[in-house]
Amino acid sequence: MLLLLACCTASCSNHKQKEALDRAEYLMEAHPDSALIILNEIEKSELGSKKEQARYALLMSMALDKNYIDTTAFDVLQPAIDYYLKKGTPDEKLRTYYYQGVIFLNKRDRDNALNSFAKGIHIANESEDSLTI
Repeated sequence: MLLLLACCTASCSNHKQKEALDRAEYLMEAHPDSALIILNEIEKSELGSKKEQARYALLMSMALDKNYIDTTAFDVLQPAIDYYLKKGTPDEKLRTYYYQGVIFLNKRDRDNALNSFAKGIHIANESEDSLTI
């Protein structure tokens, strides 16, 4: 009985996190401030899978950038780099390379920024993400 209760609690928590990520992604272009609020309310320790952690990391990086909050630390984006650059779709890889480049620019590391952007350009032909392209 306790095992069933624990499974239901974990499942409900994962569903709640997924809904919050979906809402943040939906609001990202028109209302990035609202997306950032939603993302800040998510308990990162409750993000279950590496894929969910990567999605959160990429969305948080996007929200920070779209709200003109410059970051020079890769800890925000690192789960997306680790997951999406190996297992992501072309769209996920493109966005990850783009925001990796943005962080390098914020650090005034133009060489690595250009390298990240160039890697993204190579993937852009496969991408369907017209907003990033």
